Amino acid sequence: MFVDANSVFGLSVFLDYSANMCVVCVEMNGDMGLGEEDHPLSCASNSEWQQYFTDNSELLQQIDKDCRRLFPDYAFFQKPTEFPATVPTTDESCPTSPVEESSCLGKVAPKCSGGVVPKGSYLTLRKRVELSVLEAINVSHDRYGIVTKSSPEQVAKSYTLGDGDETHWEVIERVLFIYAKLNKTTGYVQGMNELIGPIYHVFATSPNKGSREFAEADSFFCFVSLMAENRDIYTKTMDNSVDGIQGKFQQLNHVLKTVDWDLFLSLQKQRIHPQFYAFRWLSLLFTQEFHLPDIERLWDTLFADADRFFYSIIVAVAMLTLERPTILQANFNDSMYTLQHYNHTLDLTLQQASLVYDKYMTVTKPKVSSFNGGSLEKDSSATVPWINRKLQSVKGSLSSSH
Repeated sequence: MFVDANSVFGLSVFLDYSANMCVVCVEMNGDMGLGEEDHPLSCASNSEWQQYFTDNSELLQQIDKDCRRLFPDYAFFQKPTEFPATVPTTDESCPTSPVEESSCLGKVAPKCSGGVVPKGSYLTLRKRVELSVLEAINVSHDRYGIVTKSSPEQVAKSYTLGDGDETHWEVIERVLFIYAKLNKTTGYVQGMNELIGPIYHVFATSPNKGSREFAEADSFFCFVSLMAENRDIYTKTMDNSVDGIQGKFQQLNHVLKTVDWDLFLSLQKQRIHPQFYAFRWLSLLFTQEFHLPDIERLWDTLFADADRFFYSIIVAVAMLTLERPTILQANFNDSMYTLQHYNHTLDLTLQQASLVYDKYMTVTKPKVSSFNGGSLEKDSSATVPWINRKLQSVKGSLSSSH
């Protein structure tokens, strides 16, 4: 269910998520207040410390690394946000347990001196990673006994922001972390940062101040809605299902055989299968193939499709047909290089996609989104985009009036 983040209920829901999933109270100079049964070395399954370490070492570090390098060609994500999130800090009313900290939302955290977090304060996600990863060093000795110290290269230390500030990529990091904590089955899969980037960029650059202020919460609920319809692509156990990534490849082959049999045969002879080139296209919705403004324009077309993401198959086939002259004459290596370095403009791609769609619809009108016992179910209305459906309804009403 979509929750409007601009409503009081929607915003309060997201703040509760943020408080319970992201903000963890860690007293670096003392006890966590959880009693003797829970401590940093505890192996208990219900240990809050164990959960904290697991989040830091596995989940959070991967999200942090991906978000720091999000759309590197655009400085926007490295700039400070206009509306940085406030984090709870020490106060008489603040709890000492990570289980109850929602009542502390809205207070600004104090400065940290020397990387040490004051007693009772809260670590932001970025600081949690910096303390656990960036402050570590690698020590090596050569045969002459010379000691060399170097910082780990997993995460670049490029921060110049002061306390209380945060960049746009930090906001995205927090959204992805909350999503992964709420969705244990799917979790976080590398590439999700590419999907939420354009969504957040649209909200955060809106001329409407209210949209910019609630960009984080709006992006979260939009991303949840997007993943609700597309999550099977990122679930390994669903790979071979109709809605999984293998099902997408079968749909692509079906459309390609319908519109260009010679091109399909050429790819088969070269043993170039869809998983070699289309996995990135379909799982990331072409975010690696186009620049950010073009991605947002392309997504307008994809999301307008009544059958949801069927048009992504059409766009993928259009990209193949644009490379048709090269693929028919090339070998495996040249064809793979061409498909992995797509360089046609979005305008040309969308024009070609329109031609592919028209040709496909004139030949057959199957319902591509679902299978019945391995056979395609006939339903012409399922693959007609929203705009075409509106045009058909208008034409029908005009003809009936006459």
